[in-house]
Amino acid sequence: MVPGLPQGFGKGMHVNLRSFGVAISLLAAIAALVLLQACTPTAVNPTQPLELGPGEGYAAIQLDLHEPNRELLFASSVTGQNIQIDNVPAGKSLYLFAVPAGHYCMSMFFIVGEQRIYPHDLKCFDVLPGKLAFTGYLSPAVIYGNIEVGQIRDDAAGQAELRKLYPQIATQFFGPAPDVVPPSAVTTIQTSPVNGCYADEPAEVALTGTLNEGIYRAPPKPHLRGIINHEPNWLYGLNFAQPICTLGNLRQGGVDRPYPEIHVLRLVYGGDDSAFHKLIGQYKGKEVRCTGEIFDMELRITNLTDCVPVPEQNDAAPK
Repeated sequence: MVPGLPQGFGKGMHVNLRSFGVAISLLAAIAALVLLQACTPTAVNPTQPLELGPGEGYAAIQLDLHEPNRELLFASSVTGQNIQIDNVPAGKSLYLFAVPAGHYCMSMFFIVGEQRIYPHDLKCFDVLPGKLAFTGYLSPAVIYGNIEVGQIRDDAAGQAELRKLYPQIATQFFGPAPDVVPPSAVTTIQTSPVNGCYADEPAEVALTGTLNEGIYRAPPKPHLRGIINHEPNWLYGLNFAQPICTLGNLRQGGVDRPYPEIHVLRLVYGGDDSAFHKLIGQYKGKEVRCTGEIFDMELRITNLTDCVPVPEQNDAAPK
């Protein structure tokens, strides 16, 4: 007995034309459902090598759903082929099918438990023989009572996902995966001005100047009573033959802006002070190249080897 037919149908019982028409329509729907299930391909096994039949291609269906969907259907009016995907999770996903070449469109999806049927010209894609086609990210939804299916092309993302889920097939279509080069751990050092200025911290700069020695007195701190806080300190400064410009917050209320006409930067080292003075002192009066971070009127260096003498130029012509 076919579900939904009038009881006694086919046993000589009289039925009116309306009931008969309903029964015929139901039989046609059941027959179409059986045919649909017989034509629906199964998703490709991720470990399966490239095995396409004559006239077949791969459909890489990309989905981006706002909520889980229990059934999606793609149909080709030319070949009669249907692609069915069940229980699709929310978010982005990718499914791969080997199907006869043709023009496929989303024809049905479920939304809040209610089946919605779509025309065959909504958000379509073409599968060519022996080729792999990405659909673009499809996102079916009902917006303000209208049935909408978004479609955003992103073949690069599809190729990356295909390499992860179907490595053998991706390799055969796109070749070996490119080598992933890890980001360089080497910090980029600014060796010349950019737009006329050197950057301040945390960027590193390399500056060349003459190393001079001087005396620096810390400004008095009246709130520290009984403590001598303005004794002189020996310091080294990097003097520039031509003034430089820095992008610092010097006297600017913390706002970075060009600060030109810098003639000297104090060298500040955060380690052993005596070791710093011993090493750097031997370069006094010489041209040195120091690498560090600019902060106000300071050039802060991290290692004792961050300041090295510049080799003297031999102006004598070779004989």
